[in-house]
Amino acid sequence: MVIGTTVEKVLDAVDAGILTVNQAERELLMNKVKQDDFVGDNRGIRIASSGRRF
Repeated sequence: MVIGTTVEKVLDAVDAGILTVNQAERELLMNKVKQDDFVGDNRGIRIASSGRRF
């Protein structure tokens, strides 16, 4: 993946089967970090060793 791509290019890559949706989300997140130097709206999911999400 190339950090710095536009949203349209990332979505086109998903449509073409080059990226999965998860990869596209990660790519867009990294673009946001590169632009702003931080992430303020991280919606990360934590998973316990038992598999329980929290």
